[in-house]
Amino acid sequence: MEFAFVKLKMFDIGFTSGTKLITSLGERLNIFTESASIVGLSVVGALVATVVKISMPVKFAVGKVTLNLQTGIFDKIMPALLPALLTLLIYHLLGNKKWTPTKIILLVIAISLVGTFLGIFKA
Repeated sequence: MEFAFVKLKMFDIGFTSGTKLITSLGERLNIFTESASIVGLSVVGALVATVVKISMPVKFAVGKVTLNLQTGIFDKIMPALLPALLTLLIYHLLGNKKWTPTKIILLVIAISLVGTFLGIFKA
């Protein structure tokens, strides 16, 4: 029975301390949530470069010299440029009212299958 009293007293102390903290740190709490959202967006940006994989085996050949489009051009401009462009395209399509997430998933699957069949993307 005495344990229930301690539980209720600690609940009351925690509730009053929490409301005091929120009211006194209201302005700083906004700064904290903005900082947390910036960190979250940075993590998502890093995940795009490491998780989304696109590779194009397209090569240009002039005489004996061959230039791979992926490693010779795109990766020299910016590593993981193609995954970033794909992510921006999907983000843009999500903002459009005509495109639902299901349609976008089906579009990505269709483009992947056609691109692999035609040899644009590696399997």
